[in-house]
Amino acid sequence: MQLEPAEALTAEPATFSLQDSWSRGITLRPDLLQAKVDLERRNITLRYQKNQLFPQLDLTGSYSQSGSGTEFSDSLTAIHSGNYPEYSFGTVLSIPLAGNRQARTNVRISKAEIEQALLRLKQIEQNVMVQIADAIAQARTSYQQVQATKEAQEFAAEALSAEEKKLENGKSTSFQVLQLQRTLTTRAYEYIRARVDYSAALARLAQVEGSTLERNHVNLEFR
Repeated sequence: MQLEPAEALTAEPATFSLQDSWSRGITLRPDLLQAKVDLERRNITLRYQKNQLFPQLDLTGSYSQSGSGTEFSDSLTAIHSGNYPEYSFGTVLSIPLAGNRQARTNVRISKAEIEQALLRLKQIEQNVMVQIADAIAQARTSYQQVQATKEAQEFAAEALSAEEKKLENGKSTSFQVLQLQRTLTTRAYEYIRARVDYSAALARLAQVEGSTLERNHVNLEFR
């Protein structure tokens, strides 16, 4: 079976900006976004636990209807008429004993967890920046390899063409032409391999940026 590619394997030059890539990574990387959400959640928990250190004042109230009579039906009639309403209002002040040691302990634990979460966030940010810098360097190197292998293929093709003309004029041998054909095949394979590696390097850069969907113009909407 003969395989026919759907499109040509190209290696278009790309413009790399370390600052722009860092900005994408900080904004789009899922693991970094998750770390930020986790830190925000812990800050909310800390605010709640700090509130537990203070006295609590609750407002209470109730409303009811009562009725009385010589018979049960008379009581129901009195309740239905609403002639004997009862109201109550009040406040309940709760003061933690011994300074609410458990709440203070929870606050200290939450502060320690926030420090750890902040440290993890900074570590992830640093890892993202290092990964992006490495990916850009690899992409640049891969494109240089594309150019080098392309020139090598063109040189091999020219050498083969010149040798074939020599063979036509009786100044070369079939063995020498065959060797140059093999060299051209090798250089052509290296050129293909370099373009594949360059495409993989660009995909890797998009991955570490978290911009794979954006670069491929894919938009996800959640409803």
